[in-house]
Amino acid sequence: MSFTNFNGVCSENDPIMMNAGVDHLYTLEMKELLSNINMSEKCRLRLTTWLTSFRKFLKAIPAPDEPVPLCDSSSYTEQGVQMPLRLPPNIVGSFKFAAPTNVAFTGSFQNGTATTQNSLLDLLIEVPKSCLGKLDNRDGRWLIKRAHYLAHLATELNSCELLHTNSISWSLHMGEPLRPVLVVTPKLGNSEWKLQLLPVPAVDAFKVHSFAPNKQNIKHTALPCSQVLNFLCCVDTNMRAANKEVETTLQQQTDSHSVSDGIKLLKVWLQQRQLYKGQGSFSGHIITQLVLYLHKLDRIGPQMSPFQIFRIVLAYLESECNWTEAGISLHDAMKQQRKRYRNGELAVNPLANTIISTAQFLDLYPAVFVDSSGYLNIAAALTPQLFKQLQQEARSGLQILNSNTADSFELLFIKRVDFNLAFDQRIHVLDMADCLRKFYSPDTATTLPLLLNQLHPQVYGENDQDSSSSSSSEEEEDYHPVGEVAPLLPELCQLLTKGLGARATLVMHKLEPPKQWNVTAKLPDKLIDVVFGIKVDPTTAWSLLIKDTEDKPAEFRDFWGEKSQLRRYHDGSFCESVMWGTGTDPQALRMTIPGNIAKYLMCRHFGIPEKHVVHVGPSLDTALMLAKSSQDYQTYSTGEEGCVTAVKAYDTLCDTLRKLQLPLPVSSIASSSPVLAQAQLYTRNIIRTHHTALEQVNTMQTMTDPVEVLVFLGRSGKWPQDLDRVNCVRMDFHREIVKQLRSKKLTAVLDNSYVYVAVNGFSFKVRVTYQGEVLLLRRLGSPQQVQRDGAAAGEEEEEDEDVSIHDTADSLQLQIQTTVTPRIMSALAGLGRQHNSYSACVRLCRRWVSSHMLEPYMPGLVTQLLVAHMYLQPAPFQVPHTPYVGLMRFLTVLSTTDWSMTPFFLDLLDDFHEEDLKELRSQFMRSREALPALFLATNFDIRGGHHPVKEAGGVDNLEQPVRNFRYKLVSEWSRKYPSRHVLSLLQQLATAVLENIQDIGLDPDYDIFELFIPNTSFFDLTIHLKTRRVPHFDENIELCAGTRKPMHSSGEAARTFKYNNKMSPKTIVQRLRTHYREDAYVMYDENGGAIIGLCFNPGALEERIIADNDYLLMGMELLSRSSPMRGQLSLEAAAAAIQSNYSFIVQSVTLNASS
Repeated sequence: MSFTNFNGVCSENDPIMMNAGVDHLYTLEMKELLSNINMSEKCRLRLTTWLTSFRKFLKAIPAPDEPVPLCDSSSYTEQGVQMPLRLPPNIVGSFKFAAPTNVAFTGSFQNGTATTQNSLLDLLIEVPKSCLGKLDNRDGRWLIKRAHYLAHLATELNSCELLHTNSISWSLHMGEPLRPVLVVTPKLGNSEWKLQLLPVPAVDAFKVHSFAPNKQNIKHTALPCSQVLNFLCCVDTNMRAANKEVETTLQQQTDSHSVSDGIKLLKVWLQQRQLYKGQGSFSGHIITQLVLYLHKLDRIGPQMSPFQIFRIVLAYLESECNWTEAGISLHDAMKQQRKRYRNGELAVNPLANTIISTAQFLDLYPAVFVDSSGYLNIAAALTPQLFKQLQQEARSGLQILNSNTADSFELLFIKRVDFNLAFDQRIHVLDMADCLRKFYSPDTATTLPLLLNQLHPQVYGENDQDSSSSSSSEEEEDYHPVGEVAPLLPELCQLLTKGLGARATLVMHKLEPPKQWNVTAKLPDKLIDVVFGIKVDPTTAWSLLIKDTEDKPAEFRDFWGEKSQLRRYHDGSFCESVMWGTGTDPQALRMTIPGNIAKYLMCRHFGIPEKHVVHVGPSLDTALMLAKSSQDYQTYSTGEEGCVTAVKAYDTLCDTLRKLQLPLPVSSIASSSPVLAQAQLYTRNIIRTHHTALEQVNTMQTMTDPVEVLVFLGRSGKWPQDLDRVNCVRMDFHREIVKQLRSKKLTAVLDNSYVYVAVNGFSFKVRVTYQGEVLLLRRLGSPQQVQRDGAAAGEEEEEDEDVSIHDTADSLQLQIQTTVTPRIMSALAGLGRQHNSYSACVRLCRRWVSSHMLEPYMPGLVTQLLVAHMYLQPAPFQVPHTPYVGLMRFLTVLSTTDWSMTPFFLDLLDDFHEEDLKELRSQFMRSREALPALFLATNFDIRGGHHPVKEAGGVDNLEQPVRNFRYKLVSEWSRKYPSRHVLSLLQQLATAVLENIQDIGLDPDYDIFELFIPNTSFFDLTIHLKTRRVPHFDENIELCAGTRKPMHSSGEAARTFKYNNKMSPKTIVQRLRTHYREDAYVMYDENGGAIIGLCFNPGALEERIIADNDYLLMGMELLSRSSPMRGQLSLEAAAAAIQSNYSFIVQSVTLNASS
């Protein structure tokens, strides 16, 4: 993107000005956000007043009588304070504390860019020159004295009345282990602000170029320069000047706060994407310096709005932020600005020869952004992977801005882009000990420089023979034999990026906020968890083969080791290759390939045992598998192949039906079954070909949920205009279909309403559909009772949209069943073909809902549409490419959505008319209480097409009857269920799961099936079924998890027991729901569930009039026989009645003790 230079005037015709956030809604939302995150003037005043007292306290701290040896921390330990740094035992010299010469706020508080999202403020503590020596710029002595200074302050602050008791803790500045800070909580009432104390040397303590990156400040011949230590020290020496430059620039914008507000928006954006804190993060200081840099280049100015500044920075990050290849320099930008506006040469800088170029910086650091001094690279800790992630997030942000949707602002600044939800798969390294020992092996050339830059005790000062004897063996035992984890993370990222190749679009280690620990506690052994995220490319991620495409066989073999094999291909060529499976591997096994690659490479190149590497993602998919005791366990896997086979069987049946010789030709075939969208939880061909025809028929009617197939015949004026006669004609067609299917050697049986057919082991129920039947049902409810003649029989479809004839309940149900639902399923099937992860994702989400026994109170189609919404509108994420991350996002939607304020719109075919969207949003806000608890509208819910809207010139011009007819079916899928109570329960369950899901990967003993095991404690009655009577018991979630022992194999059950469809669990559940109606929720997992749960509404247990004669079954205790009879529901009587009436299948009924 090209920028227009800002030369003091911002043109209204500037394309950036025109496209950036000038919308009134954006402006209002931005103002509200800024008002919420801005620090109040009252709070600023209280903090400033508090600082005055705190400054007096610090300046009054007396100096100790004797200095402390730099290698000794016992004086602090005796006072209950642990040193936050492991002190090298060989270092000579001493430290004597003196009160600070200055204490002042710095950073975001001082320059006015602080936000309430980050409650940690910076407090600058100036260390007097008397505490420092002439050579303290050498050997990291400043960092050691800095830690001593903080430790002494900690001993004094324990008695400070200005701080909350026990609120003093250690943390790490920028996540760097050599830069500990003190974090304190001031006593300011209910304020949550905290302060981190940042010691800096006195202004004249060191020369300005003492910590230039190319200087050698460590006394060791193995290190040409100490750029890492120099960076860590230079942060302190440049802190005042850097913040002063920002403060001066922002104060110059006297008439506008747009620049500072733009910085706040950028900070919120980074924080919501978890890129703001931790070692190697894109911190608030860096983003502020970037805005300052663009300001110096005249790309932004005070006349711009905060949203314009935000957009410009995003555009820069997306297209120009290549700091790993060509660094930038704020120092150079300021020189150019001064030269432009002063129209002449600048005064000669006597120290200019000590400032190196950005190209020289790039030789020392992976990324370069030089600050205003010319000596500090503030991007020294950033990695190429971070820039790639920034680029992706910036591109996504610009797409959201350009979309102009109503929720754009929320997606940018409110919705959190959690690491676990942004990456498709994760790699957890549990134990790094072996890896660190190999990485820091003496045989490695980079080991010594890395340890020297970490002030590691084993190598620090090893040339200093006089001081080496001062260290004791007892002290040395406390030191770690290896270095820090941080330098290893970029190396591991590069290894995984190279190994995964085109399979991954991004490999990134997780940025974690610095940990805090009490000053009385020792330094934690583990400061960060080693977690890598992988964003996969679904087109290549699951491929089995890796080829040496660069034709470097020696290098390829060295990288892949024994996995590499020389293979010959069909074209006669030979190539080094690596195979990760066989062509018969199911999709579930292929999804483990990225994890297998990561485990192998980490073990080969870094010595990490594979048992210490956890691949998070595919392990969750095992919830879709059958129990290991099932005879289909090996062949079924997680069901992708079964879904494809079922679709092929459907296609075969469709081809067969189209070739039938019927009186009317078959015009189209459709289905409303989720099987066609590959969304059926379990799809198995359980009808065995070796069974007899009678056994196959019995299996179809009792053990399966057949796929409904709707056959639409060609139009004809001979169809009768009476429903009974239509049914008779339909039955004649069914008989002919059965006759011809049997002649083709297919198992087919005639039912009252359907033709049951078995194809390739799958069960289908075929029904001939008359297109005019909906109109006939509507006419039955019309007062006009219009009769049409046979010549008009070809106009059913047009008259079906005639609003003069009123809908009836039956006509609406039939229209939904035969027209709307099949269209939705067809669109969802297309979505599944577009995204190969959709099928497993939606089935895993349905598995979670079903295992918690909430289907059909959370209808399967509603779950499918919510999952489809995540694919159609994934922002601020990318489309989920694995079932694992899809489930996590689905649970996040359930956990965080405010259903009363959030409508869902699904444009399944990209033809949702803008006028309809506007009208539905208006209806949602105007009539919220009358609409479903979960408002879910698709473009197929709209009747009438786009023509009436265009003809009328907009929805507002349509007559009210036409509008009512047009939107009658909107959100029909969630009209009854889920109710507000069910949504509340789902929200609680999802929140609990998301809290526990963090343990996956970190705890090797964590059982992922715990996420699916239902909580039965809130049931009033729990009905335990006889597992021998439960069809498909091998789908039971507890059996799959291994927590329940199988009573028999599914094959044995099929041989020894004929299922009774009139006394199946599903039938009992339907009867209980019919009897208890609104009095109770009857909950059951139809996928092999072994228990039925009853939750009674509070009013159900009160005395009432008995409405029917089934009071014994309902568990009613008769209180009065006089008319009307009165009774009261008794849980004990209900339990006894259920046990007695359904003893054939019920093992026992237990009553909740708290009920």
